[in-house]
Amino acid sequence: MGVTEAKDLGINYKNAYVNDDIRQYSRSMNYFAQANYQISDNFTSQTIFSSSNSYSDGSNPFFYLGDDATAATFAPGTPASANGHGYVIRADQATKDSKLSAIEVQHNLNGDFKTGTIRHRFVFGLDYQRQNSNQLFYSNFYGVAPLQSSTFNYGSFNQAVINATNAANPLTASNTYTYYFKTNTYSTYLSDVVNLTDRLIASVGLRLDHYRHAGSENYDRVQTAPAFNQTTIAPKFGLIFQPIKDQLSLFGNYQNGFVNPGMYINAAGVTQVAKTQNANQIEGGVKLALFDGKLNGTISYYNIKLTNSLYSVTGPTPSVFSQAQDGTQVSKGFETEIIATPYMGFNVIAGFAYNNAKFTKADANVNGLRPVEAGSPYLANFYLSYRLPETAVKGLGAGLGGNFASKNKVVNNVASGTFVLPEYYLFNGNVFFDRTKYRVGVAVNNLTNKQYYTGYTTVNPQRLRQFILSASYKF
Repeated sequence: MGVTEAKDLGINYKNAYVNDDIRQYSRSMNYFAQANYQISDNFTSQTIFSSSNSYSDGSNPFFYLGDDATAATFAPGTPASANGHGYVIRADQATKDSKLSAIEVQHNLNGDFKTGTIRHRFVFGLDYQRQNSNQLFYSNFYGVAPLQSSTFNYGSFNQAVINATNAANPLTASNTYTYYFKTNTYSTYLSDVVNLTDRLIASVGLRLDHYRHAGSENYDRVQTAPAFNQTTIAPKFGLIFQPIKDQLSLFGNYQNGFVNPGMYINAAGVTQVAKTQNANQIEGGVKLALFDGKLNGTISYYNIKLTNSLYSVTGPTPSVFSQAQDGTQVSKGFETEIIATPYMGFNVIAGFAYNNAKFTKADANVNGLRPVEAGSPYLANFYLSYRLPETAVKGLGAGLGGNFASKNKVVNNVASGTFVLPEYYLFNGNVFFDRTKYRVGVAVNNLTNKQYYTGYTTVNPQRLRQFILSASYKF
């Protein structure tokens, strides 16, 4: 399309490209319960139960951006766009009577005791989680629309068109993507934080997970992938040293994290079992607590290596999202945060982060490049607030905050090149009156009415200036 940044697309920022009568119905119900037991002065026991149930049904429109040639591929006979601006290819990712339920039961034994002069803060836990997924996704194509036009009826992409298209394309195993599966995860973990001296603290932990996947099924409830089990061990340990007790701390740690991806579709279009993905992280830094708590800060450096990483590859057809799992990634950077109260009633929070991420082993199309899921490499935030002292109007205050994000590469590969979302500065403010029993406030988000985009391989325009009035009362 001849552009490399979202700001050059010339999109009408307020154009929906779709009729607002298109609907998707969803609901979610969550339950949580916790019981605590005091076993003795040194030991407590905790049992936690949680349950979640979600449901969705209906259409969720999305669009591909394409040049004239791409649009003609989807819709033969499409004329060249005005001034070569290109087209949006209209589609949706609908759900049909989709349900996902999960329960989790966790039990922890907590201890705080000494062996000789050494203090231990100890946790031993058991965890069980069950997921039952009956989610069905399908997609249809609804023609192309010019990216820019003063005469095209964008509202023609409406619920009536979707209903007619769905009726003409009944669901089958070949045109649906199902998440029909059940999983059970059994875990146990042990952690101990040890005060070796009053200035030297060590921690060590270990987690064991046994993951059981009952296999995947297609739309006709025919098993398409086998049942499998995976067992993973994840260690962690760390050290904290305080050169100046309760004011200056040096810390370092190592920890392993993992995820069970379940299944993926390989380059041949065959569903296969994914290996456990692992992340090994080392981190070190400094923590400050100075001037009787008026200045607190953290500076840390991290280095994370991902193995068995999934990445996109060319599959048998463009409509099949195919992946490989022999990739490695490295993500490293630093983060800093400051929380300060220079004087009574005035508070400052500020943060900055830098992240350098890249594929170190992957398909030649992306190897050595930043993953598109990594987001902006530079992020910053601040928030200033002031509340009048009690001698004035007690409880009256105001705040001003902001965020910064650098350019975000949402397309980044050899074949397609690079497409970025522009950097942005975002400012928000609020005024409030806060008393013991009640609080009222007015907030303004995006004070400067900035047009900006976020995305996770996508281009998503964000809300312009917004006013929010809030009120609360405490019984």
